[in-house]
Amino acid sequence: MQTIYSFSEIIKCESGALLSSVKQSDAAEFLKIILENQFHFSKFEFIAPNFKTVEDVERIIGKLNEFKDNKIGVNYGLWIDENLSGLFTVNSTNWEAQTADVGYWLIESATGKGQ
Repeated sequence: MQTIYSFSEIIKCESGALLSSVKQSDAAEFLKIILENQFHFSKFEFIAPNFKTVEDVERIIGKLNEFKDNKIGVNYGLWIDENLSGLFTVNSTNWEAQTADVGYWLIESATGKGQ
């Protein structure tokens, strides 16, 4: 029996939020929110790389998407009210052992809204 492993390109959440596969066309928006939220991120010991240009972010997006191409992970942009608000990742997936590393970050205005 062959098992096929795949990830959905888009996941719609009950709250109305949307997880969408990270695309190169998202690079400018990612750069904007990362630069705007550096202080917020520092509170959580998360320091985004020293991005200076959209091309810097495009290179990272390319590397992140290699996980998907190799079927070992996936990366989603989190969109709330049509605004990019974070990143959700599943990487280092081991299908046989059923394990993976999961991570996320949210911009400050998207935090504290859990239920």
